[in-house]
Amino acid sequence: MSATKPKPPGSPTEAIGGLRRRRRGRGKVGGLILALAVTAAVVLFVFGVIFRVAVVRGNSMEPALKNGDLILVFGLDASVNRGDIVLMQAEGRAELVKRVAGVPGDSLSVDPRSGRLLVNGSTADEKNAPPTMPRPGSSVVYPLVLGEDEYFLLGDNRATANDSRNFGPVPRGKLIGKVILTVRTGS
Repeated sequence: MSATKPKPPGSPTEAIGGLRRRRRGRGKVGGLILALAVTAAVVLFVFGVIFRVAVVRGNSMEPALKNGDLILVFGLDASVNRGDIVLMQAEGRAELVKRVAGVPGDSLSVDPRSGRLLVNGSTADEKNAPPTMPRPGSSVVYPLVLGEDEYFLLGDNRATANDSRNFGPVPRGKLIGKVILTVRTGS
């Protein structure tokens, strides 16, 4: 039986073993940092591009949405239809929540007797919304035919809403996404 001699402390073999152990430890820390960076990048992508959480400000979408409600917006859906609630980029950094009243190619006008919105000659299906009524001083002239990339957005609370009656049709590029979930905050 051969016995191996213990290595004296500070020998080259012991030093090499210590370096290996330290490298393995650094590898674990480096792997953890890499995993955290990848996770952060995925979260930023998911909640910056695919989904967005926003807070409703104001009462222009009442009764559907109330001031302070949280909304989850899906940003990758290419289809935007009449009746959808969308988040749009307004001037500066402001974001507005509005309902789609007209899509590309629609002809919009206002019934002079009832004040209701007419889409392609028929009264729009707006269950909870009061009459549309053109805004005094608005640059929108009816009948209005939307271009291939334009949407007409209205707030449900027509009396207070700043919407397409004020700023006109909205290009597709200004639509951030569709509201897919609302969390009532109790306000």
